[in-house]
Amino acid sequence: VPNVAQVVALASLVESRLRIIVATTHLYWRAECDNIRLVQMHKLVKGVMGFKDILEGADNGLEYIPIIAGDFNSDPD
Repeated sequence: VPNVAQVVALASLVESRLRIIVATTHLYWRAECDNIRLVQMHKLVKGVMGFKDILEGADNGLEYIPIIAGDFNSDPD
């Protein structure tokens, strides 16, 4: 099942050292497919953290705060 996400790195105009990475996604919807959503989420977290590592390595010691949001199609249980 294809996984689609949007990821962007943002810098504050007010606080020069503040950097965030925002990612959003819509995971697979079928109720019986928890395993697919788990794999999709794992790939997204791994990708976001890899992006964070690249940016932090290139940005003279600045730290990026990752935020992942979206429709995870999961229930409270």
